[in-house]
Amino acid sequence: MRLDRRNVAAGALRAAPLVVFLVVVLWFGQSQATDRYWMMLGIQALWMTVAVIGLNLLIGYTGLLSLGHYAFFLYGGFMGAIWVVEGWGLSPWLGFPLAFVLGAAMGAVLALTCCHLRGFYLTVVTLAFGLIASAVALLFEEPFNGLSGRGVRQPLDTSFGFLDAANPNRPFVGLYWLGAALVLLSLYLAWNLVRSRWGRAYQAIRESELAARTCGVPTYGYKVSVFALSAGFEALAGVLAAQTNLTVTMADGTAVIGQSFRQVIYAFFGGLGTLAGPVVGSFTFTLGLGADLGEQSLTELLGRWETLFFGLLIILIAVLAPAGVVGTVKGLLGRWLPRPVLEASAGAEGPHPRRTPDSAAPVMRITGVTKTFGGLAALSDVSFEIAAGSVHALIGPNGSGKSTLASVLTGVTPSDSGTIAFAGGELAGRSASACARLGVARTFQTCQIWRRMSVLENVMVGAHTQTRTGLLRALLLPVWVRREERVTRRRSLELLAFVGLDGRALDSAGALPFADQRRLEIARALAADPDLLILDEPAAGMHPGEVNELKELIERVRDAGITVLLIEHHMEVVMDLSDRVTVLNYGERIAEGTPAEVAADPVVVEAYLGAADREPVSRVVGRSGVQNRPPLLEVRNLQVQYGAATALSGVSFDVYEGEVVALIGANGAGKTTTLKAVSGVSELLKSVRGEVSFAGKRIERWPAYRIVRAGMAHVPEGRRVFPDSTVEENLRLGGYRRDPGEVATSISQAYERFPVLADRRDQDAGLLSGGEQQMLAIARALISRPRFLLLDEPSLGLAPTVVDQVFETVRSLAGEGVTILLVEQLAHQALALADRGYILETGAIVIGGPATELAADPVIQSTYLGG
Repeated sequence: MRLDRRNVAAGALRAAPLVVFLVVVLWFGQSQATDRYWMMLGIQALWMTVAVIGLNLLIGYTGLLSLGHYAFFLYGGFMGAIWVVEGWGLSPWLGFPLAFVLGAAMGAVLALTCCHLRGFYLTVVTLAFGLIASAVALLFEEPFNGLSGRGVRQPLDTSFGFLDAANPNRPFVGLYWLGAALVLLSLYLAWNLVRSRWGRAYQAIRESELAARTCGVPTYGYKVSVFALSAGFEALAGVLAAQTNLTVTMADGTAVIGQSFRQVIYAFFGGLGTLAGPVVGSFTFTLGLGADLGEQSLTELLGRWETLFFGLLIILIAVLAPAGVVGTVKGLLGRWLPRPVLEASAGAEGPHPRRTPDSAAPVMRITGVTKTFGGLAALSDVSFEIAAGSVHALIGPNGSGKSTLASVLTGVTPSDSGTIAFAGGELAGRSASACARLGVARTFQTCQIWRRMSVLENVMVGAHTQTRTGLLRALLLPVWVRREERVTRRRSLELLAFVGLDGRALDSAGALPFADQRRLEIARALAADPDLLILDEPAAGMHPGEVNELKELIERVRDAGITVLLIEHHMEVVMDLSDRVTVLNYGERIAEGTPAEVAADPVVVEAYLGAADREPVSRVVGRSGVQNRPPLLEVRNLQVQYGAATALSGVSFDVYEGEVVALIGANGAGKTTTLKAVSGVSELLKSVRGEVSFAGKRIERWPAYRIVRAGMAHVPEGRRVFPDSTVEENLRLGGYRRDPGEVATSISQAYERFPVLADRRDQDAGLLSGGEQQMLAIARALISRPRFLLLDEPSLGLAPTVVDQVFETVRSLAGEGVTILLVEQLAHQALALADRGYILETGAIVIGGPATELAADPVIQSTYLGG
């Protein structure tokens, strides 16, 4: 493996900020040595840089926002400049390392109490910490001396011999060079950290903590560690500030929060997640705000307008340059600089399991696994074995519990009962990171790559369980750590070559096409050298050619000796690759056998298509002339992208007023996406191409609320009721734009249609059963008095008797003249109710026609179960 010559430019770009910093620091130190005011500003910029470097590790690299970090800065000043000397009788020079250690300890204690929280709640706790830390200091006269603060009785002797003895500012010049040394040390430590397994883990947590845990990263401990480090850097900066000012004064809570927020702005302005960002932000603001503009500095000139200035500035940065100065410059330069390239050595090895597969014993034995969410049984007494070295498929209709079982097997979701024997140990009750360390790896139904990291870095995080570098060694980067990094890098490049991505190693993962993102996720999982690889719908969103390439890749993984549990709705993949298939429905195992046996099992066919020998409701008659009029809904060449994935490709169909049209197909075919595109769901508006016309008007660019006003209502998959609002409040929201008197009448009609809702009108919707929630979702949609109703999987997760009630409701609505586009997994029941139907497969319509003809067409079973 060698670096291409084109990487010289990229290396120069990375080194440029350090070179510029050294030049600026040297120039400033020489040119302003006799100016005490500018020397003080320079020292302030340096200590602020040290503090923001630590904060940037927390916010920019790990994605954890703290608004109370300035408290560590103040406590660091007390500890390093006063307590170490006066309380412990030590040299003031020892105040720097001791303050770093004690500040880190304080940060760790705070993190232990709050790092199980996320987002807003974590930030609120840090804000409260800042207030509490200030209040404690102000309440105790000793050792803080309240708002009066404490003087530094034994300052540092910084009159270094190499400084000009005749300069009256000699001590401050010495402090300036000391601050420059601390910045360089901080940058060195941060540089080592972000390039190590610890830094990669922090960045993985920032983008997807779930994926990080399944790669073996103990995320809670890592978040505690980065909190401790950032607090240590704050405390270190506080010591330099105390030695410069020769006093330490504890600020009140408002000031602590304000100064913490100012540091966040500095990091944001310079560029979060960049090493040079803290330097640029701290120097720009400290020197800029302190610049002498004649009789006043900029800070004095702004006065009480300073807060407004910072607020407007952060808005401008967020809108115009969200990557900050450094990130924006890097992005601009990256457009014309040569792309760095890595060449892997020939003869790269493929993946290999940790243990040699024993064909006589199963690699995993699942016994009696049960998992409930509230009153819903997602898994019920599931038991089966996975033979070593095999491809074992797990299939089932939508909502049958497949992904839940994958989460249970990988420690993401704890089971309620049952055992999971794996490689001689027990997985039940273990965390996701522990399961990964034992040899279970997985991919996700929705691709969970780390988009802001490079392709190579993604795979190197996958190898986290194969590396052992501790935090201290990562900071100092001794020789053997570099050796481990080289081994990990080489192994990751080999796996990228194995999946066909060796030429994209240094590209951003988010820039990969969708199929390549799927391959990257597999390479990342293989980097852990797993004994069992769980693939959760790896073919979803792929074109036929890409699916064939995926099949070949899975075969090579199996040939390498790695056992594969394949969760997949693309039945061609299941039938061609699987040695054995287990089928789930309503959380229970209903069948198991070879692919051919399962495909022919009538129980499996009924689970996917519904019972073919009975119609739960009668078809509505008397509507044979509806197609003599123009269509109420016209869809032409509809195309939708989900990021890099093509969800719909060239979908066209019509729905006439008064019709019931069924849209059926296997999971992942694009049915729900079709309804979202038609109903104007905001997340899809920018990616929709083609034409959608309703009642003669083009609506593909209309927002959802406007489409509702036009007479269309959408009952989404999964009910989506408002759980914390009562039944009646949910219904009233359905008539948001209607006259209150008319809404009251419609609600009364809804209670007549669904008497159970009338009995529960004052009950929170989240406490209703699944069937009652589905009734509420349909009733809420009807409050708007729609001409056209979109129904997405109304039977999903419901008991058979409740399914019959839901279909009876749909038949009743059709009899009243409501036009319905029905997406339903139970194909036979849907077609028994519909006038016409369309079958979707991998984002395209493969057949359409009268419902009676489609119900008898063998293409339905082949679409769902292959063949």
